Amino acid sequence: MTPARLIRAWGALAALTAFSTALHFSGLSPLITGCVILVVAWIKARLVLLDYLELRGVEGWAGGVVMSLAALIALLLVLFVAA
Repeated sequence: MTPARLIRAWGALAALTAFSTALHFSGLSPLITGCVILVVAWIKARLVLLDYLELRGVEGWAGGVVMSLAALIALLLVLFVAA
């Protein structure tokens, strides 16, 4: 992984963390806030897995990990909305 790509990934993680924090204090309804924060968590986890662990270049693993992560986040969203 190139240093520029790593710095971009780090910057995206920092920006997404700041967005989640701002969203928490925004005063939106808890349902909307929780759902958006879960989606942001999925994006951050995808960045960590694909860029930091360098799974982006591995054909079979990248797709499997992303689909498994998407299934987990979908399950968490359903449980959050149902609760």
